[in-house]
Amino acid sequence: MIYQIIEKESSSGFSIEDVCQTLDVSLSGYYAWDGRGPSEREKTNGKILKVMNDSYTKHEGMIRIDKL
Repeated sequence: MIYQIIEKESSSGFSIEDVCQTLDVSLSGYYAWDGRGPSEREKTNGKILKVMNDSYTKHEGMIRIDKL
């Protein structure tokens, strides 16, 4: 979560170095996070969300929890 804040603030014009220093986060930690792909949990959550969205669309927005 902290790395996403750094990313957001740096896109707002602040330097990554300054944001990391302010939040007491190492630059190497930020860059290691930035170079990583999505975690297994994020991949699984994405698959679940796709199934839910497809089901919602298929049933025209009228879906009960037992249909998911």
